[in-house]
Amino acid sequence: QRSSSWLGSSIRLESRVVRFLFEDDAVDDRLQPYATVDTPAVSLDDLVLTDLFRGQLSELAQYAEQAGTTAGLVLYFQGAGGVGKRTAAAACSRKLDRQLLTVAGRRVAASSAEEFATLAALIAREARLHGALVYWEDFDALLADEDDPRPAALFSVLAALPGPAFLSGTATWEPADAP
Repeated sequence: QRSSSWLGSSIRLESRVVRFLFEDDAVDDRLQPYATVDTPAVSLDDLVLTDLFRGQLSELAQYAEQAGTTAGLVLYFQGAGGVGKRTAAAACSRKLDRQLLTVAGRRVAASSAEEFATLAALIAREARLHGALVYWEDFDALLADEDDPRPAALFSVLAALPGPAFLSGTATWEPADAP
């Protein structure tokens, strides 16, 4: 009688999955020009923030710790370059004991619609493999064309991730379906 166990079968794993299983911390080769992953060293206490913003970030972290998840939460950090948007995201990541996957949003935005979908899926997979939160730089580069479907596609990908995702930009922006 033949065994139906998968242990008797051979399987082929994608090279990125194999490298991850062997604790290779580098991102997928296809993402090298678009994303990096690191373990943040900065804490919320290290940041120079207004009391209001510090309280909001602390509430977010506390909610995440109590609820055990912040799935579907996407935050937009708006401000001029150098004001600390990435640093604030890194501090939240550290508070949640997670790595931070930083995406070069302007570079991804320059890709074709088909390549964008592939990159977004790879970024989501990489975030899951690393247990990382996503920080998408220059999100507003996707907002030039109101009919561009890529921002909505990106939200679908980010909302499916288990932790908060961070978008950053210099333009004032609010999603069309904001509460």
